[in-house]
Amino acid sequence: FLVLTGILTGLSVTTEYPTALLGAILTLYALWIISRLETTGRSKARFTGAILLGLLIGGGILLVYNLAAFGKPIYIPYEAYAKSGSPFPTFARGFLGLRWPGFSQLLGGLAAITIDPPLGILYLRVEKWALYACNPVLWLALPGLGIMLWRSQWRAEGIVIVAMIVAYMLFITNYGTSIYDWGGAIYLGSRHIVPLLPFLALPLHFAALKLKWLFFPLF
Repeated sequence: FLVLTGILTGLSVTTEYPTALLGAILTLYALWIISRLETTGRSKARFTGAILLGLLIGGGILLVYNLAAFGKPIYIPYEAYAKSGSPFPTFARGFLGLRWPGFSQLLGGLAAITIDPPLGILYLRVEKWALYACNPVLWLALPGLGIMLWRSQWRAEGIVIVAMIVAYMLFITNYGTSIYDWGGAIYLGSRHIVPLLPFLALPLHFAALKLKWLFFPLF
């Protein structure tokens, strides 16, 4: 199972580079769980080796492909856009468009992908007697995280999900300079956030159990 875990984590990076953020956090969580097991050091080393082997297999597919296609194991397609004369100036700034924009732009980008239409994944508002919303039920992930952090048996998992949210939000808002960059084009919700959504199901579950009266209308 640990080998399979590593393979799937590595494959996620193969299909979408930024999921390396989520994969790194999940791997640290797995290693923390292994370190707490009441077993021998040899068994812990075997478990650690199993998950690392899986990561090598899953991520190795991408390394082999890049080596065959581009002549080097690590290649990001946006490198082609960062060359001089490219019609895409975003990728020429920082590391392929990734750089610290300052707090004002950080907050603006964060609002754009969370609460502001049309990109905000949480926006919910009434205009001229009409209700406009994207994914309002995800608001309940916030009290759900609070419940997880409060309960000792779920605290570690709550911390993992908080770390994932923070890492992804920082990545998206530090990428590019406009709503087009933060959304990966213009959609109902930033497409960059999609890999994060399955992990919000757990805090959403805890909130739904406690706040049924709020869950169903938002859903």
